[in-house]
Amino acid sequence: MHKININPHAMRRVEHPIKPPKKCFNCNSKVVLQDADDVFGRALGAWPWLYICTRCNCRVDTHPGTDIPMGTLADHETRKARQISKSLFADWAKRNNYSQTRRYELLSSMLDVKITKCHFAMFDLDTCKSVIQLLTRH
Repeated sequence: MHKININPHAMRRVEHPIKPPKKCFNCNSKVVLQDADDVFGRALGAWPWLYICTRCNCRVDTHPGTDIPMGTLADHETRKARQISKSLFADWAKRNNYSQTRRYELLSSMLDVKITKCHFAMFDLDTCKSVIQLLTRH
């Protein structure tokens, strides 16, 4: 088991930190902070820490250098939908030459969500499906 090495500078960079999950929304089991290497036998990225349900495998990554979750726990289907919707979003923004700020302002408006909640790691399955529908029409 590895020990997390928190970077105070990285902690300060997170603009809208959310609280770590304690219980899984899906099965109500305990959620723990673990190194991906301990969970999957290999690293999944440069920063290996994630929150994972001890029972059903719902999980969420953490911001690099921190123990702050990037969003909300997600099951396999939601994680896949987040990947697809974010990829479509990136392609749409690139085609339209939108800045990072502008693209999220527009998405926030289209989804009618606060800009501080307009992050793919916070989207549930229905929101991801809405993004996919919106962007495949544009």
